[in-house]
Amino acid sequence: GLLVKLLKFQKVGLIGVAGMLIVGIGLLGLTKKQFMPDADKPIMYTIMRLPIGTSIERTERVVDDLNAYIEEKYKVPDEQVPTGIVDLLLTGGTTKKYDEEGIISWGAFIGGGAPKYTLIYAPEAPAPEYAYVLYNTTNYKMIPEVAADIDNYLASKYPDLEAFSNILSTGNTAEKNIEYRVSGTDMEELRVHMEEVKGKLKTVNGAVNVSDNWNQEVRKVIVDVDQDKVRRAGLTSEEVAMSLQSILTGIDATTFRNPTAPPINSLVPITLRTTSEFRDDITALETTRIYSARTGETVPLKQIADIRLDWAPGYIYTKNRVFTMNVSATLEKGVTSAEIDAVMLPWLDEKMEEWGSEFKYELGGENESSNDNQAALVTKLPIAGLLIVLLLVAQFNSIKKPIAILSSIPLGIIGVAVGLLISGEKFGFMPLVALISLAGVVINNAIVLIDSIDIQLTEFGRTPQAAVIEACQRRMRPILLTTITTLCGLLPLWFFGGTLFAPLAVALIFGLIFGTTLTLGVVPLFYAVLFGVNYKEYEYVPATEEK
Repeated sequence: GLLVKLLKFQKVGLIGVAGMLIVGIGLLGLTKKQFMPDADKPIMYTIMRLPIGTSIERTERVVDDLNAYIEEKYKVPDEQVPTGIVDLLLTGGTTKKYDEEGIISWGAFIGGGAPKYTLIYAPEAPAPEYAYVLYNTTNYKMIPEVAADIDNYLASKYPDLEAFSNILSTGNTAEKNIEYRVSGTDMEELRVHMEEVKGKLKTVNGAVNVSDNWNQEVRKVIVDVDQDKVRRAGLTSEEVAMSLQSILTGIDATTFRNPTAPPINSLVPITLRTTSEFRDDITALETTRIYSARTGETVPLKQIADIRLDWAPGYIYTKNRVFTMNVSATLEKGVTSAEIDAVMLPWLDEKMEEWGSEFKYELGGENESSNDNQAALVTKLPIAGLLIVLLLVAQFNSIKKPIAILSSIPLGIIGVAVGLLISGEKFGFMPLVALISLAGVVINNAIVLIDSIDIQLTEFGRTPQAAVIEACQRRMRPILLTTITTLCGLLPLWFFGGTLFAPLAVALIFGLIFGTTLTLGVVPLFYAVLFGVNYKEYEYVPATEEK
């Protein structure tokens, strides 16, 4: 009876379908966005960067302090940790139910990154001021709280330390979730603008650990040599440069062949350099005497050069030969990058107009990974869609029937949006894959329905009105049963699939429920509209009562 009423008022039905599609798109816009979810493995990490030039001994002392803090506050008692193979089998390894939540074990890598322990991790290059700490915890759900506490502890005790802790990601290769990459030709002006971006990002709720990749400024010695004074003193620029090199960095005098240390007969460079008292004291550097090979006399460095201390960026990065700075941040628990972008992107657009055409910005971090992967996925969709249309046209030898079938594809959006809102899952890469997969299932149901209408017309000789109604009734049970069995098969993936596969299962389950239900009404509606089947004067007669 519902189907007959829908077919009698076809214009109202088409408006209703369009309205539901608009509502579905609107609901999809209300869902939280996250390209790839955080991993559900109980593993977290801490990245620590001290100012450039920090000795590895001081880095080690900071790590030792962190070790003591973790030992005291979060270390799980050793008697709770499974050790032997029997214990691991009985407890399931790290899935054991611990009496106390905390950190089972951890390891620190000082002076460089850890070995590549996961596909998306890129180890840091060796640097004495860098340290990487990796933890095994009892439960991944406790990681955001522990990470925030560790960051607060380090920030309160070491103001010059940049440190942040986070849970592993399943798809983001960047260190931090949020990243804005600003480029410009003027380095000094770029640094000023970067401070504006950092200041704005710090005011956005949910963004923490804000920093830039040029790191803290470091002290540098500037030796401004006066060439006129050099010539009057009987010196050359080369002699001044060699003297400064021997004082500050050293000159390779020769090499030593070591016959015992591996590799055999390895060459060890011997560097000639002054003692540290001349390098660390600018007054001593000013009194350094430069030898002139032409006159045989020495001249104080201060007599031919202006020596001063200044600040300089720790690192200077360029992209496409243009100065580029990355401002990055991590996210608080429950906050997504889309929420931060909703505040930052309009502000950045306004600033780009204010700063001029020589400055531009790009998205990095999670957003860059999301856009790249979605673009790679979407670029293949037209090819897949064309193949589907060609196959449908070849199967039915018609254009109108494929249109009626394809009309049911967008209806899955409604179910996906409702499912994500009900379950609290976020829309990202996996739900997008589910949405594309739904097209195949919905098309399959629509093909079965259209084929059944053709059978009713050709083999049973029914009128077009009766053929549509009878086909829908006869195909409803098989379509619903196949859908229900699919849903039952997806339930374990929803409840036990973890953070990666649960959104996929939710999108498929609710998409199938709504898509299948609407297919049984929308496909007949479009079929009737396209083939001009009029139901104004139609009266339904069951097939068993036909004469």
